[in-house]
Amino acid sequence: MNIRPKTIHDFYYFLWGSASSFALLAENPVVVQMLAPVPILLFWIYKDESKLVTIFISRKIGFLIYLSTLIVGISAFLNGFTVNGLIRFLALIPAFSILLMTCEDKDYLNGALRAFAASSFVFVLTHLALTDWSEILNPKYRLELFLNTNGVAFIACMCALVHIVLLAQPGKIKSKTMTFLDVTAVFAGIMVLFLTRSRTATAAFIGGAACLPFVIPGFVSKRIGWLLFFASFVIVLSVSYWPSIFEFLSNNFSFFDQYRGVETATNRTEIWTYTFHEIILKNLFFGIGPGNYLDAIERGTGYTNANNGLFVYMAEIGLLGTIPYVLLLISTFIKTFKSKGLMRLFLAFLVAGFIESLGETMFFSTGSVASLIFLLVVAAENSGRNTTDES
Repeated sequence: MNIRPKTIHDFYYFLWGSASSFALLAENPVVVQMLAPVPILLFWIYKDESKLVTIFISRKIGFLIYLSTLIVGISAFLNGFTVNGLIRFLALIPAFSILLMTCEDKDYLNGALRAFAASSFVFVLTHLALTDWSEILNPKYRLELFLNTNGVAFIACMCALVHIVLLAQPGKIKSKTMTFLDVTAVFAGIMVLFLTRSRTATAAFIGGAACLPFVIPGFVSKRIGWLLFFASFVIVLSVSYWPSIFEFLSNNFSFFDQYRGVETATNRTEIWTYTFHEIILKNLFFGIGPGNYLDAIERGTGYTNANNGLFVYMAEIGLLGTIPYVLLLISTFIKTFKSKGLMRLFLAFLVAGFIESLGETMFFSTGSVASLIFLLVVAAENSGRNTTDES
């Protein structure tokens, strides 16, 4: 039986997305996450070994990541490091090399996106299958299995968004079965997102989804009347039933909870204040070393996480190591606005990922399929392909 290279490629992407998300089931999750991209890496080595090496060097994105990696090395030498912390930064080089190779061809790019979407759907379905349905209306019930609630929520957020984007993809005629699966994945993702009661991931989903009407070709101009009608309906409904709606949201998302209240953003304000003043400003240029922020924050605040990806980067590799990624993110946003077709819809993932990074530790990482979708978008918008072409 002859298997097409693209089929193998897409299957390896599915394995990468699934393994990264389910890694915490293993005894050593870091090893699983390190090995997850190996099959697709070997695929590209076999297919075009020389280009895999040169493609990263020849792109501006490669220069920025190499520059940051150099600072990571200096910070590690000056301040020490943890193995896991160092791997988190170094893993971005092979990851982006693979992603850039894939993004050179729109068929491979579409296949990778669909494979990551499928792996996120499997993750969501697994959580729905293990949900305690007797507790779904209990505001204190927050769905989590082997991953914390916010990690589950972000994957669910991206699952819903990526399948909305696939449904809205211009120029594609999809079968009824595929459309049904995409719609099911959207609702499944939203259901898991709600069951986690994660405010950050919910904000990320709303922010990403809110972008879509403005980037779907012709959507605003052709359907502005329906949008206005829907907006009016929502306003009337909110005014009429606002006390009940607010009470429901307040209970389920713990707006005024003693430990999770919005006033302190679940104690994030205290953590951010300490991180900024005591770690970032005192170690401005090179940070305190890859992976060292966990112990530093726990000693200073009693908490174990900065809950802000940008702050984590600033704390660990300093201003010099973080600036290249900030420039890369800004450049990617600009290029996305100039894109057409599918790649213009990628704005939803960028916005969702950025919002998530402000309340969690994601930023640029390979830790789950949600993060990988974000990286795929960044690679796509910074690849050698002309992003003004239809995808």
